[in-house]
Amino acid sequence: MKKLLNNLYKKCERFFPKTYRAHILLSFLFLSFIPLLIVGVYTYHGVQRVVINTSSDIQQAIIKDIIQLHQSHLNTQAGLIQQKIEEAKKKVLIGRRMAEDIFLNNNLPIESELNLIKEKEGYYWTKPSQYESNVIISSRTKVTESLLEDLSKTAYLETFFRETVSSTSHIAAMYIILADSASRIYPPLDFPQEIKDGYFKPDIDFTKELFYKIAVDSNENEAPAVSITDLYQDITHRNRVFTLSTPLIVNDKKIGIIGVDITIPSVLNHILNFKFREKDAYAVLMNENLKFIAYQKEAMNDLNFFTFDFRETIYNSEKPFTSILNNEEKYILISPIKGTTWKLIYVIPKREIISAVTEITNEHIEANSNQFYQQYTSFVVIIFIIILILTFRLWQYAIKPLQHLLFGIQALTAGKLNTTIMVDNLKEFKAVSQAFNRMTVALNHLMNEYIDLTNDLEKKVKERTKQLELANQSLSEKNALLKSIDESRRELFSNISHDLKTPITICIGYLEAIKDKMIPEEKIDIYLNKIYRHLNSLQHLSRGLLELSTIESKKNSYNFQLTNPTEYFRNLLSHYDGNKANRLHTMVEDSLSPIMADPEYLKRAIYNLIDNAIKYSSNDDLPVEIKVFEENDHLFFEIKDYGIGIPETEIPFIFERFYRVDKSRNSTIPGNGLGLAIVKEIVEEHRGKIKVKSELNKGSVFTISLPTEKMKKLESKKN
Repeated sequence: MKKLLNNLYKKCERFFPKTYRAHILLSFLFLSFIPLLIVGVYTYHGVQRVVINTSSDIQQAIIKDIIQLHQSHLNTQAGLIQQKIEEAKKKVLIGRRMAEDIFLNNNLPIESELNLIKEKEGYYWTKPSQYESNVIISSRTKVTESLLEDLSKTAYLETFFRETVSSTSHIAAMYIILADSASRIYPPLDFPQEIKDGYFKPDIDFTKELFYKIAVDSNENEAPAVSITDLYQDITHRNRVFTLSTPLIVNDKKIGIIGVDITIPSVLNHILNFKFREKDAYAVLMNENLKFIAYQKEAMNDLNFFTFDFRETIYNSEKPFTSILNNEEKYILISPIKGTTWKLIYVIPKREIISAVTEITNEHIEANSNQFYQQYTSFVVIIFIIILILTFRLWQYAIKPLQHLLFGIQALTAGKLNTTIMVDNLKEFKAVSQAFNRMTVALNHLMNEYIDLTNDLEKKVKERTKQLELANQSLSEKNALLKSIDESRRELFSNISHDLKTPITICIGYLEAIKDKMIPEEKIDIYLNKIYRHLNSLQHLSRGLLELSTIESKKNSYNFQLTNPTEYFRNLLSHYDGNKANRLHTMVEDSLSPIMADPEYLKRAIYNLIDNAIKYSSNDDLPVEIKVFEENDHLFFEIKDYGIGIPETEIPFIFERFYRVDKSRNSTIPGNGLGLAIVKEIVEEHRGKIKVKSELNKGSVFTISLPTEKMKKLESKKN
């Protein structure tokens, strides 16, 4: 207790003199205040604990009830989805029975002739009116009288197709496909437009498509079931769909299929069209391959967190469970769709389920806390005021000298070393006041001397540090430069000796053979041409070395200037327009952002890439594609060829000097391995990057990216 009172006194030294009377007063205050504080804290925590425990029990009960309600709703929705799938299956089976009856009836009259239109691609189709189906015959199919008769009979299915699509909101299309790759479909399709847009192929073989194969591969010929595909990319503009199909069997022979397509929008609009009370809850539909067939828009933020293992856990679960998803605890509820391998899944954030209970609990706790604070504070204030009134008069006359001394100490702490305090008349404080004033004078003198010495020392340290940093930086730069020069020299001599040895040896051999008259006179010109080609390659090598050396040493400094990329690249690529053998397909975007570039050096790099693409293209009929576009404040120059390609293992080395890809494969193609090294040096001087993607025997794509002036301004603002 004595130690505690001494510590308390030190904290209150500003207000109380160090006297026996002050100790008594402080003890009185302490013994009165501490019990009040302990009782208040204990009471407050007891009330808080009771409220929190009650709230926790209520939350658990409410969560359990809500989860049961959601599971019941989930099971109901799964049943509704099953009904919709079964409804679609029934439509398919009815269509099958109708089609089989039609084809078994050989005396069925043909109501109207097919007005087939033959297109230049070789396929046939009929142009329908607004409420009719239409017919398509693949260009690979031989049109026979029998086929035309069968297609004409399918017109009896048109009314059923139309009624099915109109009355069943989740079915997007219904069709019959014959084994001869001919089909009738409702709603009708504009097949020329589908082909033009790249969806439909004029020579399509329907029997190779998933929706056809899954139906005809069924072994249940007596009572065939309706097969359901996984989600796949449709052959029309409808994008991703899944199909319900069943085979047509006439005289024990599978002659085709009847099917319906269900699109993702129709699933969302007519199958997953319900809403949750919780605004961030959502539903997803998953198949046995752990792929999402469809999902509500609220699921978009969580999709990246559904890993393969997590989806497998969900699919194999039979009971609701909780999991941390997207940094939040969420309830996962699962219900299978009977008759399919699908499962309907609800994902509901836990916070939204208990938010109402939590809000009420927090309000209750806050109200109790505020009321307790008010009452307790009022009680403590009254007790404290009473104690102060009783004690104030007892020691008021003795506090002023102590206040003067404390004021002087605070001034010293703040750095005011020339501070003096008033000398008190009380004998006890007079000697202390005089000693304090003498101390401040001495401290002020010592501090001035210390500051002068410190300033001199800091100045000398800064000067010496700066000298050492400059010397160290210069030494590092020179060391790195010498190392780079030495490595470049060894590599250069090695490559030059290798590339010079072969052509010189060959030329000497040919000349000695001519000199010794070992070659007939009529073939001398042939060998002279070979010598000329080898000497020409040496000349090309020397030019490349000179150009690379000039670029690396920067003897000819770069002349960077603000350049309009649209005009620059169009003028640059027009160099190839007059060439009859020109295979360049170019696309330069309008209004590209300006760049800082040296036009001549950049032209060398671009022409090197174009010449390489043309040189290594294995097929003269295939184009070399060039695109210039802007993305993320960078200018991109992309050149794509369909040539021999580059092996993946050799891509990391193609920008090294003298490196050529697998010389056994392109020995007939001239080159010395310096072109791409020159391109890389020029691009990096422009603060750009060059990347390559390649696939062997399929071609290569080289991409140069250069920062625009817009990008440089953003970087300067950040710095």
